[in-house]
Amino acid sequence: MRSFLGKTNRFTWRSLEHADAIFLQNAIQESIDDSEWYYFPVYQNLKTKEQLKHHISSYLLQAELRNGGLFGVFDSDNKLLGTLYLYWVSEERESAAIGFWLSQMARQKGVLAEVLPSFLQFLFSELKLNRIEAEVAISNKKSISVLEKAFFVQEGLAREYAKVNGTFEDFYHYSLIFSDFQEKYLNKKEK
Repeated sequence: MRSFLGKTNRFTWRSLEHADAIFLQNAIQESIDDSEWYYFPVYQNLKTKEQLKHHISSYLLQAELRNGGLFGVFDSDNKLLGTLYLYWVSEERESAAIGFWLSQMARQKGVLAEVLPSFLQFLFSELKLNRIEAEVAISNKKSISVLEKAFFVQEGLAREYAKVNGTFEDFYHYSLIFSDFQEKYLNKKEK
């Protein structure tokens, strides 16, 4: 999977590179006191620039193998606002899973509402996917809202799926299929 650049009216998203580790570190540091920090435990354990470079390296390798990727969301001043994750890419099933994280200062500003359609369009068109999945803790109301506003459909419940804030929590499983994306997004643009 080649490096990709996506643009919306206010934001840019692109594959993260090693040089972006310092920007990711800054965004994480700004969110340390975040009351919702526990929803994204991967960043809790990545404290140094070297650890973040290693994290980015793992996704660069996944991108090279065409089974994942890590993308940064940037504002017009090139400030990193958050990340978009791509994982579990299956060319055979034409499916993948996504995740997202926004720094505390970037929330409640419509960032994901603007960026997610562009990212989904890339996944459906460039990777030729038919299905995109996401999992979210049932207590993570904001991420549930993001997915539902992006027309993801709740498909099921995974009981005690993962630990959130030290306690196993149930997660909802969501999906968006290409025909729904076409109907909701692409046809809407044409009108």
